[in-house]
Amino acid sequence: MEKRDIDTLMADLGWGPDEWIPLEDMARACRLDVQWIIERIQDDVLQATYRDGRTYLTCATVWRAQKIERIERQFDADPQLAALMADLMEEIRSLRQQLKLAGR
Repeated sequence: MEKRDIDTLMADLGWGPDEWIPLEDMARACRLDVQWIIERIQDDVLQATYRDGRTYLTCATVWRAQKIERIERQFDADPQLAALMADLMEEIRSLRQQLKLAGR
């Protein structure tokens, strides 16, 4: 699922990028196993918060989780390296967006 599709999914579900969603909904949105996400939270690769005995992640984490999983799978990378690559990809995406806006 590409970023454009994620944005559409989030809009359809009424979720904004800064909204906190339950772990189970995050797993469904990312098409990932709940245990995989829990392990990445424990590895400090994904950030979560805990309320009322439940785990919540931001909607913005959907893109990050999918990128990390894809990098791990494609390159047999460990979670920390995959997270670093996802950070770099996000930074490049942000810089490109800034350049696009500056070029208007």
